[in-house]
Amino acid sequence: MSRRAILVLIVCAAPASACCGDSIDAIEFNLTSPGGSDRDSLIVGDTVTVWAGAIAGTGWPSCVRYVSRGTPNFTWPVEPARFVFRSSDTTVAAFGLNGLLRGLQAGETLLTASSGGATSRPLLLTVLSGGGP
Repeated sequence: MSRRAILVLIVCAAPASACCGDSIDAIEFNLTSPGGSDRDSLIVGDTVTVWAGAIAGTGWPSCVRYVSRGTPNFTWPVEPARFVFRSSDTTVAAFGLNGLLRGLQAGETLLTASSGGATSRPLLLTVLSGGGP
């Protein structure tokens, strides 16, 4: 193994801030969990606690610093109060405490999450009327 390869291994075995930096460079945001779609839907009256992750670094390595809610199989720090969630049309869907989203009436709205100076890409939410039996 070369000296350069050994140096890379030593540096990235250090705490995450040593590999990724301290700034928040991006926000991943979905209704359910990491890696979800950039569009989703709810039925009027439904609620969901959204998922957002604050990411340091834009290339490799990048690190998830903290998330808005826990997710099975991941151990990132859960810090929902560090996020601000927004709906472009609060008559269609609105956020409550800690990322709780409620569908209020049929229509579309754009949702975003922000933290540490970074904002997610917009997620298009369609709220559907209940219908059903």
